Amino acid sequence: MNRKKDAALEAYGEYFTNRTADDIRREYDEQRDEWRPCGAPRMRRCDQNDLPRLTEFYRRVADASQYSRWAFGLHPTEAMIADYVAQGAAFVEETDGGIAAALAVTPQQPPEYREVSWRCALRDDEVAVVHLLAVDPRLQGRGLATALMREVLAQAKVDGKRAVRLDALATNLPAHRLYEALGFEKRGVFSWYAANTGQADFYLYEYLL
Repeated sequence: MNRKKDAALEAYGEYFTNRTADDIRREYDEQRDEWRPCGAPRMRRCDQNDLPRLTEFYRRVADASQYSRWAFGLHPTEAMIADYVAQGAAFVEETDGGIAAALAVTPQQPPEYREVSWRCALRDDEVAVVHLLAVDPRLQGRGLATALMREVLAQAKVDGKRAVRLDALATNLPAHRLYEALGFEKRGVFSWYAANTGQADFYLYEYLL
């Protein structure tokens, strides 16, 4: 990692450490323009009108996936995507009328996360959890996932969360690099069953706000 990027990441970490939720809320719109690649779209919450396009987006991503080992219909499923939209937990970035990137953020951690040795013991509702982060295969490598995750961290701080957590398949090396570059800490490895992978190892990541 070069010095310029080191300095940027250090400044980014200080941004969250030294500011309250009110500070973040006041500065959010102004600051996030500096985080994003030139011309990158902004995150917005999905509604029911987005469901057909969002479902098709995840189908395309799954068809092209390698490291994540997604298989549409197993993971993700249409029902899973529809549930995130119904919860108000699905978000997208759009460009030229199409979905460039998407993810879901739920406002509390699932029961299985209680087994993990997190750095900070928190109530389930003090944690935001990221799911289904994906970028259009044609737009990968442009910093969209990084920008989207930074918006998630900022919004979680505004919402009063104390940590953002997630899990990633142990073989998903690009995802590990993304999360670790953002400052997430790997807190454990668990063997879980997923319909698309069978029994597999997952890394658990945490970012304290």
